[in-house]
Amino acid sequence: MIHADGAEMQHAKETAAANPRGRRSATRRFGHQLVAMVLGTYREMPGLCLELPDARRLFGLPIETCRILLDDLVAAGILRRSDSGSYLGAGDRLTV
Repeated sequence: MIHADGAEMQHAKETAAANPRGRRSATRRFGHQLVAMVLGTYREMPGLCLELPDARRLFGLPIETCRILLDDLVAAGILRRSDSGSYLGAGDRLTV
C-alpha cells in the first residue's frame, strides 16, 4: 500500500477546499490520507490509466470501496473515466 506524506495530505486538504461540494464528498467519506494517496499516485505517474481491479490492488482497497472513491473523484473533476471505463488523471487538477 502507498502511504501519503505530509505534502500529499496538504494537497488533499487544498484540493478539498478548492471545490467544496465534490471533493469534500470523497474526503468526508474516505479521509484525507486515502484521498491524498490516490491523488499522489496519479500525480507521480502522469498518464496513469487504471481499470478498477488494478486500482484496487494498487491502493489495497476492497473493490467496492475503491469504486466509490474513484467515482467520487471523477464526480469532483479530479479524475476522469475513459470510454473503456478506466480511471485517468484530469490534468492540472492533480498538481499542487
